[in-house]
Amino acid sequence: MKNYKYDYDRTCFQVLKNMDGELKYYIKVGFQYIEVSQEVFKTCRYSYDKIRKDEKNKVDRSILNFQDIDQSTFFVVNKEIQFDIVERIYLKDIAKAIKHEILLLPKKDKKIAISIFIKELSDRETARLLNIPQTTVTYRKKIIRKIIQEKIKNLCSPSQ
Repeated sequence: MKNYKYDYDRTCFQVLKNMDGELKYYIKVGFQYIEVSQEVFKTCRYSYDKIRKDEKNKVDRSILNFQDIDQSTFFVVNKEIQFDIVERIYLKDIAKAIKHEILLLPKKDKKIAISIFIKELSDRETARLLNIPQTTVTYRKKIIRKIIQEKIKNLCSPSQ
C-alpha cells in the first residue's frame, strides 16, 4: 500500500486571482494543477497543514536528539518494529531511565515534563493545564531536555 503522507508540499496549493479579481483555487495532482472549489481546497490544505503540524510536534516532543533516545521513544510508540531481544531490553531500559529522570525533576519542571513528554500535550495545552505562560513552558522544556540528555548520555556511554 502506498504511503500518501508525503505526496504534497506547500507548492501544491495555489490561490490565484483571475482577470475579474476572483480567487481561483488549484491543487497540484501529478504534474499539473487542477482547479477545485474553495471548500475542497481548504479541506485538503487544512489536512496537509495538520499532518505537517503533527509531524513537527512528534519531532519536537522527542526528549533528546541523542540517537538511542529517539529510538527508544519511537519503539514505545510504534509496536510494529521488530527488534532483537537485546535491543528491546536496551531500549526499555533507556525509556525507563528517561521516566525516572523526569520524576526526579523539581516539581515545576516535573509537571511540564510529564505533560509534554509523557501525556504528549503541546506547549499551549501544557500552559493552559498548568496555568502558566506558554513562553515559560517552551523555555523550561528546553532546559528539561538538556538536563535529561546529559543524565541519559552518561547512562548510555560506555563505562570507563
